[in-house]
Amino acid sequence: MQTGEAYPPFFALERQAEDLLRQADDRLRNLRGADADIMRGFRQQAEQLLSRLSTSLHRVLQHDPASAIEIATYVAALVQTTLGIGTMHTATINTAHAVINEGRAATARTGRANSERARANRDAFEKHCLINFDGKNAWKEAGNLQKRMKKELAELQKRLEKEAKELGTRAPKLTCYGQRTIYDWLVEKLKH
Repeated sequence: MQTGEAYPPFFALERQAEDLLRQADDRLRNLRGADADIMRGFRQQAEQLLSRLSTSLHRVLQHDPASAIEIATYVAALVQTTLGIGTMHTATINTAHAVINEGRAATARTGRANSERARANRDAFEKHCLINFDGKNAWKEAGNLQKRMKKELAELQKRLEKEAKELGTRAPKLTCYGQRTIYDWLVEKLKH
């Protein structure tokens, strides 16, 4: 639109149209495949519609300048509102990504909780945990328990490696959990 300098609403409409096209370009950089093709189609359609709108507004401007200015003002406000809606759409996509990533993390935690190492550590903990533990000096007891668990897991590791060697496979790596984890388990066991 070349009349933007003469009529401020036309200038505002031009600015909003430029912002709309810039936003389409920004989103296009983050899209691939079919989504990128769809966005290119939307951008091209927006350019064509803005060109037609500009032509129509110039015709109306020649016969009824007040109506042309009013139309340009409403269209600029509509484009601004559309940009706001588009911005919210991006937030929705980011929220969806966060939900998906949280699901992946939960799946990973479940997988680690059911691993050979986790099962061996839980079994060793149950075997060596004192039945009459009263909760006093829990940190010290966690350290002592860790030593007993390490010894048991080392023996189990040797046995698994021997079996794996005979079968031509690889044995899982069984390392003992840290004193902090064992302490947490002790405290949890006291609650029950």
